[in-house]
Amino acid sequence: MKKILNVFILLQGISIPIYGDSYIFSSAEEARSAFAGSTIVCKEIVDPSYDQTFKMIMSTDPDKVQFLMSFLNSIYFPGAGEDDQKIRRIEALDKENTQLGESSRTGITLCDIACKCIYYADHSSTSSPEKKKRKHDELEAAFDLEMQRVPQEHFLMRLMEYGQNLHIRNNMCTKALGLLNFPKKNEFEDETSSYAWCKIDPQTNIPERLEGDDNKLELVTIDLRRLSNPKKAYYVNGKQLDTVGITWLKLFGIKQWCKSKDANMKYDIYYPDAQTDKVIKDAIEILSQLDQETYDKMKRLNEKEKDVLNTAKQEGLEKGARKAKLETAKRMLLKNVTIGDISEFTGLSVEEIEQLK
Repeated sequence: MKKILNVFILLQGISIPIYGDSYIFSSAEEARSAFAGSTIVCKEIVDPSYDQTFKMIMSTDPDKVQFLMSFLNSIYFPGAGEDDQKIRRIEALDKENTQLGESSRTGITLCDIACKCIYYADHSSTSSPEKKKRKHDELEAAFDLEMQRVPQEHFLMRLMEYGQNLHIRNNMCTKALGLLNFPKKNEFEDETSSYAWCKIDPQTNIPERLEGDDNKLELVTIDLRRLSNPKKAYYVNGKQLDTVGITWLKLFGIKQWCKSKDANMKYDIYYPDAQTDKVIKDAIEILSQLDQETYDKMKRLNEKEKDVLNTAKQEGLEKGARKAKLETAKRMLLKNVTIGDISEFTGLSVEEIEQLK
């Protein structure tokens, strides 16, 4: 896959350490050290990155939409003031979309969170006095938010298809954001490269970078495993995230930096009560009051994830063992060892060894 824009997300160590400038901590000592003299609150919360809990707080429902708005603004418009460019309203979109491309099997994709966001246009760089006066012109864009806990081959391609589908279905510019929350020890392809404002051929899935009015699709991925390094500053689209954005990412990537209490699903977190953003505190409160039915569903999802990871690990071991056998057979052929002896020694078939010749 050709890379169109490398380092779309930059995680650079040139700012205040995350733990000294964020709202949630793994111990009371960390919180008191960062916010001396503050009242420190402790909550036991569930991991919000599971499908059941992710959609408890990231929702277009009128009574919960403030969480989604806060998160998206903190990522795309960090530090925006009341009159600055930022999301003002959010409306639900149909999450089921006809899938594109030859890779389609079921013909249907299902986004985690699909919505339409209304935000102000940015005329700050224009030279036209008349355009600068139109400070509150409104724009619309479709947004797709995806949480990915288990490694998946070609995840970026799937994110691209989801964004393309939303764009075609709703006829508006689209932003697709993927949160990668894979196990830290797992081998992975670096997914921090993204495609900026591109169109995609529906048959080949090959992206093309566009400029100006043809800009239709923006893809961003954030690798939450990097939260395990507390001295990295976070940048998205060239903008450094503020404390609210970092805190949201720490919340979603809690398994990357906080010690679990219950099989990677429950955690004790600490935060300074007076300084913590109210919307984030409300989200934490929801995560601390999980009902038993939802918790049981999470446990089943956790077991399913373990099975997927164990299968992938076993396949990796088998693939590695076979590769070693092939390399051994090649070396033995160079030393003129007979095919029969090579087959007996490596366990490879005569036909496989003949192919190596």
